[in-house]
Amino acid sequence: MMSFTPYTRPVRAAFVGLGRIYDLNMRAYVDNPDVEVVALVDPSEERRTQRQRDWPDAQPFGSITELAASGLAVDAVEALLPIPLHEEGVIELLEHGWHVNLQKPMANDLPSAQRMLDAAAANDRVLRVMENYLFYEPLRKLKATVESGAIGDVSGYHLKMVGSGRGGWDVPMSSYEVQMAQMKRGRGVLVFDDGWHKLATAIWLFGPVCEVRAWIGVTEVVPGFDIDAPTMIAWEHENGVRGVWDIT
Repeated sequence: MMSFTPYTRPVRAAFVGLGRIYDLNMRAYVDNPDVEVVALVDPSEERRTQRQRDWPDAQPFGSITELAASGLAVDAVEALLPIPLHEEGVIELLEHGWHVNLQKPMANDLPSAQRMLDAAAANDRVLRVMENYLFYEPLRKLKATVESGAIGDVSGYHLKMVGSGRGGWDVPMSSYEVQMAQMKRGRGVLVFDDGWHKLATAIWLFGPVCEVRAWIGVTEVVPGFDIDAPTMIAWEHENGVRGVWDIT
């Protein structure tokens, strides 16, 4: 068990990783009286300069080691690292005595995730994997409706996801290169990465899962770049509710 005493002052927070996902996560910090952004950490000087326009008073650092050596007081870190760097980076952050809010997916495998959990317990720090879908108002309304009994007992539900190269936001090639490396390990962008949101929502709605069956497909987008679709995944919750997720 980890202990935590609520702060009676703004939380001193550091962003570690200033890539594309930063643009989403920083929004929760803007005009937020509960937090003070004190540090920006990224090996790219260009990114540090760009992001400091958002936080003129925050101190820039090229690495976690530099931040720790500076003596700057930090309470918590928004860890926006590439997935392959999660374990090493998170353990280092926890060992410096900082609470960590981590991006999904947590890790590439269960042993890696467990090592991070062990480090959080050993340092008596909070390690949270951020799941923003659970705060999405339409889903919260859905959960309240289900729990109210207004639609009766739920026996099953269906999720539909369509992946397309059209629309979306601009993503730098460096981010795509990390995704490609992940997919070569069998960690597809649809099921493993974005799919984290869907599976987390399913467990949040209907509780623990006892059995999963899956048929993971593959489609080549360009030579050397595959996506994990078409895919069908079905599971049963411990309470008997069954879910089906179809990805095209």
